[in-house]
Amino acid sequence: MEVRPRPVTEGDLVLFRRFAVEPGLDWGGFQEPARRFARDGYLGPDGGRLIVGVDDTATGHVGWAKRLHGGVARSTSPNRSPWSRPDSSGRA
Repeated sequence: MEVRPRPVTEGDLVLFRRFAVEPGLDWGGFQEPARRFARDGYLGPDGGRLIVGVDDTATGHVGWAKRLHGGVARSTSPNRSPWSRPDSSGRA
């Protein structure tokens, strides 16, 4: 079994749509994933996402975003947010 992060592909957008609308998963408001994917492939200077795969199956993702602290533009830190598919429990 090989666990590895990889860039988001267009085929992964269905996971992000599910994440945005399925009850019990983290709700941050619906945003169409294709817009962000078209803009920067989910790899931008202020945040992004990588798919976590086990062998060739996407089992979740890890995201990060730049956050301001203390109101100073130069004072930032990453905010990481891992997520895994409920149906992949025990795979990674």
